[in-house]
Amino acid sequence: MVMRTLEEIGVGDGIALGCPMLTRTQLALPATGGLRAGRCSLGWAIHGEEEIRYCLHTQDLLDCWKAHPERVAMIDEELRKETESVAAD
Repeated sequence: MVMRTLEEIGVGDGIALGCPMLTRTQLALPATGGLRAGRCSLGWAIHGEEEIRYCLHTQDLLDCWKAHPERVAMIDEELRKETESVAAD
């Protein structure tokens, strides 16, 4: 789990909080390396932190990347740009 600054989660029209259906368990689980596991309130399976990052880059329930797998390539591109900008700093 990585703490993010307000500048990282901000977008042009406010703060980007990710999918409203994403939650985390209350207990740290051994299977997740002691992290709180991500869960989808709609019942989609979340298999790790990479998929949680996809959920965090989904701003609307209707744009769910699980329901629309064609969005994964676009989210991957956004994540790549984020990684490059962080590495440049």
